[in-house]
Amino acid sequence: MLHVFPNPANQYVVNAYKLDKEGELSIVSQDGRIVHTQIINPGQNQVVVRVNYLTSGIYVARMVEGKKVHSTKFTVK
Repeated sequence: MLHVFPNPANQYVVNAYKLDKEGELSIVSQDGRIVHTQIINPGQNQVVVRVNYLTSGIYVARMVEGKKVHSTKFTVK
């Protein structure tokens, strides 16, 4: 489970997730560049990621938990 809000975003996005074990959260640009990555803890949590330094466009929040991959798109204004 992965939810990203607000969408569209200006300053930050909140990534709400639920994991059974440790995972990795990445923000990927339209051209496939990873612009942010961090390890996230198991459980039901939220991580705030600043996006004010990113250019306007569509990005993908991708969460990897073992062999499971969850992703969702969001827009930066």
